[in-house]
Order: sequence, then structure tokens, then C-alpha cells
Amino acid sequence: MSSSYTGPTRPTESAARASSLRFVLLTLFLSAIPYSVMLSAGSMMVDGGLWVLAVMWCPGVAGMSLQLIERRSLRGLGWGWGSTRHQAYAYALPLAYAGAAYAVVWSTGLGSFPDTSRVGGSLAALGLDPSLAPPLAAAVWLAVIATVGFVRSCISAAGEEIGWRGYLVPRLTEAYGPTTATLITGTVWALWHFPAIFLLEYTGSTPGWYSASMFFLMVVGLSFAFTWLRLASGSLWTGVFLHASHNAFIQGYFDRVTGDAGPTEWLIGEFGAALAVSGALTGFLVWRATMRGAEPGTPAAGAAT
Repeated sequence: MSSSYTGPTRPTESAARASSLRFVLLTLFLSAIPYSVMLSAGSMMVDGGLWVLAVMWCPGVAGMSLQLIERRSLRGLGWGWGSTRHQAYAYALPLAYAGAAYAVVWSTGLGSFPDTSRVGGSLAALGLDPSLAPPLAAAVWLAVIATVGFVRSCISAAGEEIGWRGYLVPRLTEAYGPTTATLITGTVWALWHFPAIFLLEYTGSTPGWYSASMFFLMVVGLSFAFTWLRLASGSLWTGVFLHASHNAFIQGYFDRVTGDAGPTEWLIGEFGAALAVSGALTGFLVWRATMRGAEPGTPAAGAAT
């Protein structure tokens, strides 16, 4: 993944930078609309959470709109399936890094497992027995999240990933190389969530600065896995699957079956230290194995699909 080009900036690299900037500005402009509605209502759940779905689709709408304007086609965003092996990695990776983080919390007594008090109602709504013994209830709920929960999560995750990984990452990689592309994308992606963290209820029960810091570290770290899977497979669906799996397993399972043991709120979830450290470590390992030494101009595999 290197380039031997040493002359002046390529026209394609200059165009990639301009396209990337247009995408970020358009995404911010579009996102301001649903954010304004939610902020006016004082809740993300106004209209049944419809505006949360709307804001998550803003990057996708921005990416597809610019793709149509620039290339008169939606080709090139990575619609192809790519490698099934990479799709499997995308699905399973959150179980690995989140499982490791929560295992530490549970094994040290900083959080209890299994605490299924928050899944009984959900099991009952699905026609399942809410009075199952906690270990069995936790196993059944994991199966539900791994299937139904994951599929439902793909709907919202696709909106973000068409933009972040389908449109933005290949262009930034062409201009700056995969490492810088990942750092830029991860930073923008994390900051894009900050209105919801600081002004709405998308946050932990810890102070806002702490929640935002842990979230930022986790998102930037995990962005290296997103970039690697996108470039290695040529498919934006790796991003969709990784994003959906992350949301489903962490928000829908690990957080819900972990009981409070005092300091637990500072450690678990997307705003806790355990997942922040695990995400950052995952990112470092992916970077060291796949991106170290790569230069600008690295082509995005499957960019024409």
C-alpha cells in the first residue's frame, strides 16, 4: 500500500481534498436540520426517534448527492459485496473488543453479570418468557441481538456508512494516505456526535467532558478498523456491518446485562473508559498491521463498484 510518486500534488489528490471538504460541509449543513428539531424539542426521542434516524442518514445523503453531481452516477461508493471474509470480520470484531472490555469489568467486580432486569420486558414483548434464569435470559437475549437487533441496526448504520466510508474515506486516502484519512474521518465522525452528547441525551451519566472524551478516543481508535475493512474489501458494507454490530451488541446487549457496582458508569458503554481503551488498542493493532508506512495515493480497492 505505497506510492512511488514524488512530484507535485496530483490533480486527483487536489480534487480528492476538495471533494472531502464539500462532503463535510454538506453533511454538517444537512445534519443541522434534524439536530435543530431535536434541540427545540429537548429530546432525541421526539416523533418516536425519527429525527435520530434522519440525522444518521445525513452523511449518506451528502455522499450520494455529491457522487451524483461529480460523477453522474452512484457507482464508486463501494456497493459491491467484496470479500465475505471481511464482512465476517466486520460483524465479529465488536464482540471481540467489547467482549474483552466488559470481561475485565465483570471479572474485577466493577460491574455485575448477568443482570437481566432490563431485558425482561423486551423478552416478553417478543413472546419469550421474562422469568428465565439470568444466565439463560442473557444467552437468549444475546441471540436476539445477534440476529434481529443486528438487522435493525443496519438500517440506521447504512445512512452513516454510505457517507463516512463509502464516500469520504476513499477520497481522503487518495489525498493523504490511510493513516491521516482515518484520523480525519474519525475526528469529524466523533465531533459530529457532540451536539447529541453535550446538548441532548446521547451521553453517559458521567460529566459531559468525560463522556465526550471517552467517546472521542473510542471512535478515532475504531476508525482504523473501519478504514482497513473498507480498503481491503472495496465494500462499504463492511462499514455497515461493523457499525451495526457495534451498536447492537454494545447498546443492546453488553450495557443492558451489566449491573451497576458503583464505578460501573465510568467504565462501560460508549462513554466509558473500558471501551475507550479497548477501541484505541484495537485501532493501534490494526494500524500497525495494515497501514504503517502507507503513503498518499493509495488506491481504494473496489472504488469503481
